[in-house]
Amino acid sequence: MLDEFFKNAEVVRFMRELETNPRYLHIRVPKESVYGKCMQDELALYLFYDCLFKYKLLVNDLSLFDEYLSQVEKLYRKIEDYNVIFKGINQLLINLAAISLDIRDIESGEGKKKIIEHFYQKFIIEGYFIHGYSTTYEELIKGRGFTPEKYPNHYGKMLKAQQILNKHHIPAMTKDFHDDQIYLTDDLIMGCYYSATSPGYFYQLLTNLGVDRISYLKQNYHAAISSLKKYMSNHSFRLSEQKAMIRVVQDEWNFLTRVPRKINLLFVKRNKIMDVSYDKLYEYLDSNKGVYEIINRILTPQYSEVSMRNLLKYGEYQMISFDDFYMKSSQTDQKSFFPEQTKQLTLLNSYGVVSICLIAGSILISLGVIVTIIMILRGM
Repeated sequence: MLDEFFKNAEVVRFMRELETNPRYLHIRVPKESVYGKCMQDELALYLFYDCLFKYKLLVNDLSLFDEYLSQVEKLYRKIEDYNVIFKGINQLLINLAAISLDIRDIESGEGKKKIIEHFYQKFIIEGYFIHGYSTTYEELIKGRGFTPEKYPNHYGKMLKAQQILNKHHIPAMTKDFHDDQIYLTDDLIMGCYYSATSPGYFYQLLTNLGVDRISYLKQNYHAAISSLKKYMSNHSFRLSEQKAMIRVVQDEWNFLTRVPRKINLLFVKRNKIMDVSYDKLYEYLDSNKGVYEIINRILTPQYSEVSMRNLLKYGEYQMISFDDFYMKSSQTDQKSFFPEQTKQLTLLNSYGVVSICLIAGSILISLGVIVTIIMILRGM
């Protein structure tokens, strides 16, 4: 769906910049908003993924893409507030869609009508719901039908873990493991977050039992287990319960980390999930609000969780993979650290060899001097 954009060298460059430049790791977002509650460093990158997706859906004109990318970068560099960037991107999309559709005046009656109809048609009527899932399930979904919750899992073991937690009155997991349904969202940014934390019940379990989100997202097993042990010890878990919980966590962790992690999204047409009508469009067309305000409302996510139990046949969904922020950034850190470490070790080894040679030489010289003195004293 987005292949042509990921072949663009400037897109790749900017993505690397978003992953590594501290300037982009602190976009301001209200703490009371859904992003403020669950996302931190990764928001800038996920927002850029959303930019690419919306451009494909709403403009889809390669001749205008370089201008779009340039203006998006300027927004990021000049503004540190998520809400302002979001509205700025929407304005860019409106202006470029108008150029592509040959709409000269979007504030005129006819121009306003055409641009609102276009955005509603592309984003709502022909738009998508998104399911973020773990990379470990990618090969089980690709090239075949998709049945919600019918893939290999450790639900049986999770139920045992849930029983242990219930004894201690700790509601760490809210998932009903007997219910065959998945949840989707109309928000690509949240889809990325759901994929990074997938499976949600496991993320919820660990973070509710004292494991910090960074340890989970960076797949730092040892830090997670250490925090989990400390939590269980502080909450008087019996030794047998602690061992059982750690076995469950270890099995799930091994299953999830058997392949390199990415952000994996499954796209399903909105009309496969719910009835889609033009009723709201007519309200927008009759509104006295400005075109930018109306488009902002159309593009603002409305559904954080929509359940689905339907079997999806192959061809009724699309799949996209993005870089995982935490895995990519940790690899970057390693690449920058280990060559330097190797250089230092090489230098140390070189100095070590020299030092040993000097010491050995000194010892031999000293022995030679001593032997000479003895021979002189003996008159030899």
